[in-house]
Amino acid sequence: MMTKRVLLLLADGFEPPEAAGFTDVLGWANIDGFVSIELVSAGIHPLLRATFGLSVIPDAQLGDLELDSFDALAVPGVF
Repeated sequence: MMTKRVLLLLADGFEPPEAAGFTDVLGWANIDGFVSIELVSAGIHPLLRATFGLSVIPDAQLGDLELDSFDALAVPGVF
């Protein structure tokens, strides 16, 4: 089975509930769906500050990733 890769781009000041929408939907799709999904969170810093001072460590730093290896981009707060 081919794995689809999704880049979850997080910026300082992002709102965790907006990111949770992606992690929840894609997490359940990975479990119950017909395609394997790898969700990779990334930011430009090794430690991000979400709203209300919550510290978040992304899976990777954006500059360390090969962006062509992703099938989709998810950006919390952008619609």
